[in-house]
Amino acid sequence: MFENLDEDKKYEYIYKGLCTNSYAIEFFLKNPDKIIWHNMLINKRISEIIHLYKDLDEITKIIRYSPDAYNFVLNSRHDQINWDEFLNNKHIKPEWAQYVIEKKPNVWGEYYDDEGEVHGEFYYTFKLKKKHWQKFSSMPIMIPLLINNVNKICWKELCENPCSDAIDILKKNVDKVIISSLCNNHTKEAIDFFEEISHDLNINKKAW
Repeated sequence: MFENLDEDKKYEYIYKGLCTNSYAIEFFLKNPDKIIWHNMLINKRISEIIHLYKDLDEITKIIRYSPDAYNFVLNSRHDQINWDEFLNNKHIKPEWAQYVIEKKPNVWGEYYDDEGEVHGEFYYTFKLKKKHWQKFSSMPIMIPLLINNVNKICWKELCENPCSDAIDILKKNVDKVIISSLCNNHTKEAIDFFEEISHDLNINKKAW
């Protein structure tokens, strides 16, 4: 039946469905001309075949939104990853950020003049910036990363982190506690910690 279908119907009735099927990846690796990328982009094994894709805008969407972005990056043959988008993925885990720290990826760019004309190229090493550490310091899931990078912690955000492990870090660094931010943390652990240290502090009316 398949052989009797014309090519248009094969794409409509066969390839479109196969592209979403994780068991069909091997077929498309051997037959990349049959891929319908709009459907393939939701395949759970997309990281194994995405190197055949040329649309950088769609690749950026995977890096930014996909829960499989980490595996995609590990297996990607694309050397120009948008690392900011990767670190903004809502599914991010400590090992994602640690990978970027250790990899120290080179990023390529172009020099533009005021009229938008390109005047040369440049490379630089991507590093996590303060904005990244501010975000991570407020995220419970990133505590393992923060423990290994205490010197990068943004203490205001950590004081508002609702994870009990964040309070454990603060107990070891009482001099870094920002009371007004700790008062915004409404967890029981934060309030108990506040009561422990409040008698030694000059707490302003706003915090109370």
